[in-house]
Amino acid sequence: MYVIIGCGSVGLSTARLTAPKGKTLIIDNDPKRVENLREQGFEGVV
Repeated sequence: MYVIIGCGSVGLSTARLTAPKGKTLIIDNDPKRVENLREQGFEGVV
């Protein structure tokens, strides 16, 4: 499992690179961004 803290441009790129390799959890402080990530199939928490 991968955990990414902060999902700006670098975090999102990292998430896209690690997603095929295993489960990826993204932690961000922006609820709208987390909702968008969930719609893209990522697991995200605020």
